[in-house]
Amino acid sequence: MKPTNPTNNPPGTASNLDLVQSSKSTAMSRMIIAVHAPVKHGKTFLAATASQFFPASLPSPTDVELDDLLWLTFDVGALDGFTEVGLSVPQIDVTSILASTRGDIFKATDLAMQAAQAYIQRGLTSWIVVDTVSSLDRMLNEYWERNNPASGTGEEKFVLYRMIASSHAKFYTNLTLIAPRIIFLFHSTAKFDTDDKARRKTRATAMPGESAIVPEITGKSRGTYLANCSLELALRAVKDPSSKTIKRTVYPYGGMDFEGGGRFHQSLGQEEPANLTHILAKIKTGRPKSG
Repeated sequence: MKPTNPTNNPPGTASNLDLVQSSKSTAMSRMIIAVHAPVKHGKTFLAATASQFFPASLPSPTDVELDDLLWLTFDVGALDGFTEVGLSVPQIDVTSILASTRGDIFKATDLAMQAAQAYIQRGLTSWIVVDTVSSLDRMLNEYWERNNPASGTGEEKFVLYRMIASSHAKFYTNLTLIAPRIIFLFHSTAKFDTDDKARRKTRATAMPGESAIVPEITGKSRGTYLANCSLELALRAVKDPSSKTIKRTVYPYGGMDFEGGGRFHQSLGQEEPANLTHILAKIKTGRPKSG
C-alpha cells in the first residue's frame, strides 16, 4: 500500500515540511511545572523565582514588578506575602470574580481565561501560575456536590468524581491552549494512612515512584496535570531555630516522603535551591561534558 498524501501538494514541498521542526529548537518552549508543598512552605515564592526580574535578595530595597509572570489565584490572599518583601505581580483573582458570578466557578474561570488570553497576547508573559489547583479542586467539589446530576440515584459518588475530573480536564486543556508555559501549584497531602505502622507496611510494598506525600487533588484528576508535566517538584521549608531563618529545599525527584519526578535525569541533584531560574538554567547547561 502506498503512503497517503493528505494534501494536494507533492510530497516534500514546503507546505508539509514546515510542520517538521528540530526538537532542539522547541525544547522547553512549551513546558509545564508542578510544585507541591505543605501550606505556607513557600510555593508562591518559588513560582516567582521563574521571573527574570526576581531580585537577588529579599526584601528588595525597591519595589519590583515581576511583569513577565501572570497569576491565576484561587487561594484567598495568595499573594499577600509579596507585600513585605517589595514584590508584585500581575494577577487575575478568581476568588474576587466568584462574587460577581454568584459562586459559579465555571463562569468565573471562563472570565479569568478570557482575561488571561487577552493579557498573554500582549507578548509580555513568560509563565502563567495557577495558585493553587488544590483550591480550584475544592471549589469544583463544592459545586458538584450542590449540582450533582445523579442526586437521588445511588450513583452520586461515582458521578461526582467523574464530573470533577471532567471539569479539571476542561480547565487544563483551555489553559494550555493559551499559555505555552505554566506553573501549577498544589498543596501537599498524605497519600497513605498516617498511622506509622500502617504507613510503613504500605511503603514496604510500594513500587518505585510511589510516595507518601503527593499533590492534593481529587481522584484521578492528578494525572490530568502531571501526565504532560516536565517537572514535578516537591518543596519543603525548614526553620533554623538558632538563626530564625527559613531554608527552602526543592526535591526534583522526590524525597523526605514527597513525590517528585520529571523528564530531566542528568543535570539536577537530589536537592536543589528553591529557585526555578537556577533549576531551568542548570537543565539547559548542566549536561555532562564529554572528553
